[in-house]
Amino acid sequence: MKKFTIPLVGAILGIIGVVLPWMTVSVGRVSRSVSGYDSKHGLLFIGALAVVAIICGIMRAQNSENSIVGGVIAVAGIGLAIMAYNDLQNVREGVRVVKSFMGGRGMKVEVGIGLWTVLTGVGIVALGAIFDLIRANQYQSDGFLD
Repeated sequence: MKKFTIPLVGAILGIIGVVLPWMTVSVGRVSRSVSGYDSKHGLLFIGALAVVAIICGIMRAQNSENSIVGGVIAVAGIGLAIMAYNDLQNVREGVRVVKSFMGGRGMKVEVGIGLWTVLTGVGIVALGAIFDLIRANQYQSDGFLD
């Protein structure tokens, strides 16, 4: 498998997760979902993941073995994962607060699939980039790239 494939897939998955529901509120038959695009971090996730996807696509097309770019992508993935996890905790806290006040009155509040998808996508970006770095270092130490 070419380097930068796994982070590219993770970035695309993360972008898809931004437009999916992050929180759903239901009262009786009425339901309202809020996506990551509606949040303050949604555009940041889309922009950062789009940049990661573009860089990964270029590096894949050139069949590049650039470890510096791989390291930058890994750090970006880790930073985005921390931010996504923080957003998840904030949404969970909001869900908990709403449930404690309104949960017994027919209101249902849930964390949506989109936030989990973003967290998974950025995790794949980070782990994929780290995997590529480890794999490149193994090949170099085995003499394959000499």
